[in-house]
Amino acid sequence: TRLFKDLSSNKLIVRFASVDNRSEAFKIDINGEERDLVFQFGDYDFVLAKVNEHLLKAKDFAENEVQKRYLDLYAQHYQTGDYQTYLESQIEWVKDTSPVVEYQSGLCLTYLDPRQQRAEFMSIVALNSKITSERTNKLVSEAEELLKLLPWPSEFEKDKFLKPDFTCIEVVSFGFAYTCLGLCLPHFDEIKQKHGFKNLFLLNSIMIPKQEHLKFLPEDVAEKVIQYHKIITYFTVCYHELLGHGSGKVFIKDEKGEMNFDVSTVKNPITNENVQSWYLGQENFFGKFAKYANAYEECRSDSVAMYYACFREAWEKFYPEQLDNWEQIAPLIWIYYIDLAIRGLEHYSEETSQWRQAHINGRYVIFQKLLRDTKDLIRIELNEDETDFKFYFDQEKLFSEGLPALKDLLMKLQVYKSIADSETGLGMFEDLSQVDEKMRKVRKIVLEKRVPKRIEIHPYLYLNENQEVEYQEFSENFDGLIESFVARFQEIPPEFIKKWQEDAPYLQLSLIHI
Repeated sequence: TRLFKDLSSNKLIVRFASVDNRSEAFKIDINGEERDLVFQFGDYDFVLAKVNEHLLKAKDFAENEVQKRYLDLYAQHYQTGDYQTYLESQIEWVKDTSPVVEYQSGLCLTYLDPRQQRAEFMSIVALNSKITSERTNKLVSEAEELLKLLPWPSEFEKDKFLKPDFTCIEVVSFGFAYTCLGLCLPHFDEIKQKHGFKNLFLLNSIMIPKQEHLKFLPEDVAEKVIQYHKIITYFTVCYHELLGHGSGKVFIKDEKGEMNFDVSTVKNPITNENVQSWYLGQENFFGKFAKYANAYEECRSDSVAMYYACFREAWEKFYPEQLDNWEQIAPLIWIYYIDLAIRGLEHYSEETSQWRQAHINGRYVIFQKLLRDTKDLIRIELNEDETDFKFYFDQEKLFSEGLPALKDLLMKLQVYKSIADSETGLGMFEDLSQVDEKMRKVRKIVLEKRVPKRIEIHPYLYLNENQEVEYQEFSENFDGLIESFVARFQEIPPEFIKKWQEDAPYLQLSLIHI
């Protein structure tokens, strides 16, 4: 949905993406003033009509009846804009385990919205990497035992761990603002708790860092991070997605007054008193923790990955061939995450004192917790004229100081989420998100020395004149980026030009000549 204020009538208009065009009018009260509100369906109807055309064609190639059902539900959702139909499509999608071709789409991820409310469109098509998926599915089979290592009481864990499908995939096409390494979907706790979820690890999205990316680490440490980077990435992404996003229970009192926990016996492990708050009816975590919901959840899941790195059992069940090295790799995982947080200061706005990237915000909170609650586990040393700095991590203090501090943070993140205590949870999270004077100096150096971001360019699959599939790659530079767009879009459909012209006055866009 998108909210507009009509420039001529002052009406508030909520636009819903759908093929169907219709509207519903209401009167609402805003601070004592009666205002006109219109629900207007049909936003980007010409795009979604094309999407639906191909979704229905895809049914002819579906592997099973489950795929046909969720493709139908996707099409119905895009046709009508009905939210409930989308939830039904996700329930069916979860049932489709280990397909040869994986597909997921929808207006479901809110990471780029500062208010964590507006979702952007995501669509992914990928192929299952069967051999690599064997390791992740072994981790799934061990998950229930591994969950017992987490610091919260069993009452704060799901009543039954619904073993997800954990698939390693090779991405064919990913329509989104950026390419991630892992996904835990659907993005709705109410579905995850009742119906389960799926984890996707995007194998061909891994980028090996170079020394220039790790310039703030001592050279020998940077070399070790590069040496073990594939293992670091595989371990952390899998634990982050499966036992990070996939762990923890939220306490709910539904519309019938029924509760999904025993309010008379379950105690808050932080206060040792009975739990006194929970989600009511249709409330959920992302609504209750709206301002920082995505960053909070990513912080919790990253903390889980770092936490498991400190347990031999976690390596034994997932990476047994690294048992001789795990105590060397574990601190490298922590170092890599903290380095990402420090380099991620470029995503912090000094003007608004806000973070513009959820994952980085979450990692910075972990960094600050470790900085505050340990003695010299982490040192940030600026040079004399404050034009450079180095980040040092005392690996010998990982288990004695680092792990207890992380355990405390992880416990609090989960408990406040479980009991819907957004006031305390967000208060803690916002405090740890603060960038003090020293870190602002570090941020300035990070900005001055940042390495240009990699250019992400997807290959292009198309049918040639003989109706055979062709695969086209492009150079990893701006020329290649332009060529990839030209290959895909020979001409801009007039509907896009019209839409651009209609929206420009509201979005303060320049009407360039096309």
